[in-house]
Amino acid sequence: MTDNKIQNMIYNFTHDLKGPLTGIQGNLELLLNKLEGEKEKKYADSALRSSKKLSAQIEMFLDIFKYPSGKKILNISSINMKEFFSEVQDKVSTLLNRKNLSINMESTVEVITCDREILLNIIFSFIESSITFSLMDSVIDLKCINSGPTGFTLEVSDDGKAYPEDQNELKMLFDLFDQDQVRNLGLRTGKGYSFPYIKVVTDVLKGNIKFSNSSRTKASVHFGMKND
Repeated sequence: MTDNKIQNMIYNFTHDLKGPLTGIQGNLELLLNKLEGEKEKKYADSALRSSKKLSAQIEMFLDIFKYPSGKKILNISSINMKEFFSEVQDKVSTLLNRKNLSINMESTVEVITCDREILLNIIFSFIESSITFSLMDSVIDLKCINSGPTGFTLEVSDDGKAYPEDQNELKMLFDLFDQDQVRNLGLRTGKGYSFPYIKVVTDVLKGNIKFSNSSRTKASVHFGMKND
């Protein structure tokens, strides 16, 4: 079986999961509205949140194939960074609380131009990695820095485990089919297939990804996306 056939099979199988999962979510929402006991509502709400998280992971996985093939196109718009950072805060607050972490957000740019959905997914993926590999009670920094008249850099840094510096390991980090090996080697990575997603969408946006490990933060992530 050729690589293209394997990729098509994976794509079609994953796509077929969306229908039943949507049905499960709909039934859980109906059940949640009818339940009266607080304990039962808690269980139903937990199941609904888990199913929505799985839906988001499936959609992100499918986007790895959709963007390069043109099945999904960029939705470029102006993004107010104050509002955007507030959205990020809401999205990660529950995860931060699990390890008593805090996040500092700073932007030297008021408005940027990018695909909002992609940007949110990239930042969430990097922050999720920071949460996983950071120490308890530590701080994660998120910065948006002006990179000239046509670009910007978003940086996520923490005091956790360093990203790999070896070029072969870095290549594996972003390869869709090397994720099991990445985890077996104990390398720092993201959840699921989030890092292959990051590589694909950053390439589509004609940007770049950089990793650096300093004495202040054992792992920091920098990426810039130039807009047409």
